[in-house]
Amino acid sequence: MTFHVPTFSENRLNIFRAICHGASSTSIIARSTGLSEMTVQRAVHQMRDLDLVLTHRERTVRIEPATSGQAVALRQFIMAEKSSLDMIIGAKLLVLLSLLSAPKDLKRISLETRLKRETVRVLTWKLRSLGALSTEGDFMILSPSYPALSKFLTGFSAGVDDRAMKGLAKDGVMLWTGGLEFIFASRTDPVPASVRLTGPSAMASYGIELIAGQRYYHCSYWDEELGVEEIAIHSILIDPRSARGIGHSILLLKKAGYDRARLLKTSAYAGIQDAVSAALDRLEGRPSNHPFLPNEEELNELFRQYGVL
Repeated sequence: MTFHVPTFSENRLNIFRAICHGASSTSIIARSTGLSEMTVQRAVHQMRDLDLVLTHRERTVRIEPATSGQAVALRQFIMAEKSSLDMIIGAKLLVLLSLLSAPKDLKRISLETRLKRETVRVLTWKLRSLGALSTEGDFMILSPSYPALSKFLTGFSAGVDDRAMKGLAKDGVMLWTGGLEFIFASRTDPVPASVRLTGPSAMASYGIELIAGQRYYHCSYWDEELGVEEIAIHSILIDPRSARGIGHSILLLKKAGYDRARLLKTSAYAGIQDAVSAALDRLEGRPSNHPFLPNEEELNELFRQYGVL
């Protein structure tokens, strides 16, 4: 799998906490946590590979927290006095990351985390009991009364996504992150099949050739297949304030056709339903006062240019 999200056992979190508190060798960490040195050595090796800790060879190996985005976010969360580490143990962290961009129902969380729906139901119940989640009808939402958790998830996600992107394209530029998915631009072509062209770069398949100096890619934990709806949404996410970008999304929808319900539901999962609803209003002939929509004259010129009447 291209996109690896680290998850944590209780032992690994206790080891990382000991390192954050200054334990700098396997023997000291073992005494602090009550774990064997072999267990500590294995966990430190794994966390080093995930850019969570650094090791320095001196007379003995010195261990310290890394400076990556995910390591800094985890350290801040662990060091916070009221932080409950139980809520980020195991697959619960995946559920929380899925909800970072917007509220979602169990079916969508199951898709994004690649967990069974019953497993997600149990995990969300546990997270609600820990105060990490609340509900809005059938949708789960990160608890607004726990800002430290949202801050941790935002920083951790940004670090993990950036690490994954740099593993795919050294010249990559991050454009949008949504917990378990991200969009980036690059002048080189990532090899893995699970990284897909999106936004303006994917429109050529639908007869819309756009000139650009770089290509746009989407990567997701669940290896999402992209349809017209997702490509149009990603084009808006790349630059939500660009009338031209929104115009290209409208052009794609008009030229290729679309599933209206799927478009609105997917845009809600990405947190941009208002912008997509406004684009649909313009496309379907209803008035809209959205500040970044192309005007009717600009849109008609775009339609004429690409033979869409």
